[in-house]
Amino acid sequence: MSGSRTFTALVAAFIATAVINAQESASSLRFVENKGQLDERARFNARHSTGTFMIPRSTSTV
Repeated sequence: MSGSRTFTALVAAFIATAVINAQESASSLRFVENKGQLDERARFNARHSTGTFMIPRSTSTV
């Protein structure tokens, strides 16, 4: 393979991997309603390998 074809193949492989990982990450978020087990500012939260996503009580729409 020439240098530009190799580079293009590597970029395509990287993008495909990123898309697959993003789809898996998005589908694995499970929001849990706060019923006193979380910080009082949180209405809902979702845990993920990259961190915790919180929806605060002060938010009316997301």
